Amino acid sequence: MTESAPSTSSSSPAAPEAPVRSPEEIQADIDAAQQRLAATVDELSERLSPASLADDAKSTVKGVFVDEYGTVKPKPVAIVAGTVVGLLVLRAIFHRD
Repeated sequence: MTESAPSTSSSSPAAPEAPVRSPEEIQADIDAAQQRLAATVDELSERLSPASLADDAKSTVKGVFVDEYGTVKPKPVAIVAGTVVGLLVLRAIFHRD
């Protein structure tokens, strides 16, 4: 059994050629990509700024303890208060002199 070399006949379909672009078109694409990257970096720096992160944290905490009408939710407040009191009691028990 003999192995045959791959066929290189001209009847096979040719690979599509990349479009020829001028240096100006390439530079315009590079400039557009740089502008998109700069906009993305600006957006990320705004989202990750300390003030923005603090606002997000404040909104999250407020969402846990305050309902949509602005009144305090008693159950989460009671859980936190009970936890704090429990920790204070444990600290008093285990840190006696």
